Amino acid sequence: MTATRHVAVLMAGAGLGGAERSLLSLIKSSTASLRFTLVLPDRGELEQVAAEAGAAVQIVPWAPALLTLGERGGAPGPAALLRGMPALRAAVTGLRAMLASLQPDVLVTNGIKPHVIGARALRTSPALPLVWYLRESVEGRWMSRAILGRVSGRCDAAVAISKYVAENAAAFLPPAVHPDVIYNIVGVPVESERGEDP
Repeated sequence: MTATRHVAVLMAGAGLGGAERSLLSLIKSSTASLRFTLVLPDRGELEQVAAEAGAAVQIVPWAPALLTLGERGGAPGPAALLRGMPALRAAVTGLRAMLASLQPDVLVTNGIKPHVIGARALRTSPALPLVWYLRESVEGRWMSRAILGRVSGRCDAAVAISKYVAENAAAFLPPAVHPDVIYNIVGVPVESERGEDP
């Protein structure tokens, strides 16, 4: 009997939004042939709902300086970047240790920071495939685009949620990596949506 392949998924947060519901729907539809472990940077609602979709959960904590670092409100200043660097190194070290324990068959990263952390963590594990799950455009995010371009050589394959995101990713992906487009699906209810008592 062929062993079930183990997929580890590094997430950017532990909240439960549309992107997370879509991912859980994808997991729920694939558990007959795949085993999933979500690696979260914090505890939250996603941890609770993941089990309902058939996924295990592990926590590799990120420091607040890393959790809040990003370009949504503009490029971070030098002070924020300096605060984030030790937190980034700690997240890379923590993920590397977690993967050594989990021994997955593939690592999927879900978000810009997970892409960077996953690529850095796997520099010493060339045999473990890395798949970037591309959910957002880097248009207008010059720093994110530059950083992803520097680490993208470790990316073995990519999946994008739309043709636009796939085309946008050409700015930082290696020429040999062509994202497959898989549109979002949503079908995992949460407790509040079922009308159950709190």
